[in-house]
Amino acid sequence: MLPYILKSAKQLERAGADFIVIPCNTLHEILPILKQEIKIPFIDLVEETSKILENFKKVAILSSKRTKESQIYDHFFKNTQVIYPTEDEQDKVSQIILRIINKTTTDEDKSCLNKIILCLKDRGAEKIVLACTDLANLVEIDNDFIIDTQDILINSIKIKMGDLK
Repeated sequence: MLPYILKSAKQLERAGADFIVIPCNTLHEILPILKQEIKIPFIDLVEETSKILENFKKVAILSSKRTKESQIYDHFFKNTQVIYPTEDEQDKVSQIILRIINKTTTDEDKSCLNKIILCLKDRGAEKIVLACTDLANLVEIDNDFIIDTQDILINSIKIKMGDLK
């Protein structure tokens, strides 16, 4: 993916874009490489999300397996413990994400995802981060407990756009 994203980012840079946004959490794994190659700023979804969560002691990340394995969120937290679903729970989340992409989700998927969220809460998570673009479409839990990275990204873009005026 890196060559394609780098090519696109360079095209945006040449076209005069003020900044670049990558709405996919998983692709933020390559952001350090992109930042070395591109002069215009990126709105870093993971960094912006981490700023909102820095005062919590324990947060859970619900994401793709790749995002979990890369631990991109862990690098931003100094005083916050990051927890993830168990291996079995992660396999279920990954399958649900694939069904979201393929538009084949069921009520059972919604129920399963919400059960995993409650299990993470039982393990001490003060906040659950939906660190996959589409997960919010299936979650029916109190919004004060759930952090949707896409909402954070949208707010960050609005702020950045306001700064440019």
